[in-house]
Amino acid sequence: LQSLQRLQSLQRLQSLQSLQRLQSLQRLQSLQSLQRLQSLQRLQSLQRLQSLEISIQDYQSVKIKPCSVIYCDIPYKGTDGYCGNKKGESGFDHDAFYDWCCGQDELVLVSEYDMPGDRFTEVWRKKHVQSLCAVKTSEVCERLFVPTRQLGKYRDMMSAQKGLKLFES
Repeated sequence: LQSLQRLQSLQRLQSLQSLQRLQSLQRLQSLQSLQRLQSLQRLQSLQRLQSLEISIQDYQSVKIKPCSVIYCDIPYKGTDGYCGNKKGESGFDHDAFYDWCCGQDELVLVSEYDMPGDRFTEVWRKKHVQSLCAVKTSEVCERLFVPTRQLGKYRDMMSAQKGLKLFES
């Protein structure tokens, strides 16, 4: 009777070990499938970047192709301008730029500290310490805005990313 019980215990132990090996194999296969999927997603992202065009020129001069995403890093309103301008005098016509953005058919993303809330919606933000020289630092909140009428287009683009991060947090 004891021999029979030991034999049954041994058989249960072997069955349990076989089940554990099978579960480990299934987890490994799932992990490999996930890694292949992630590699494919990274490859697709890189392929999209191959069509990236960067322009450093007046925004009104850029020829915008259909299905583009327009990223604008403008002189921040109320900050020191470029080329020795006085504080808050960048020489950049922000109101004309806002009108241009709102008139675009393609998605526009604008990097700025603040935008007119009646025309633009914030879609991303990140606080960080900015150092303009060796001894002076300040905390700033970088933000991205889209024209409010393009918010649906922005959300569609982000949902199409399916878990891929467009912007690092």
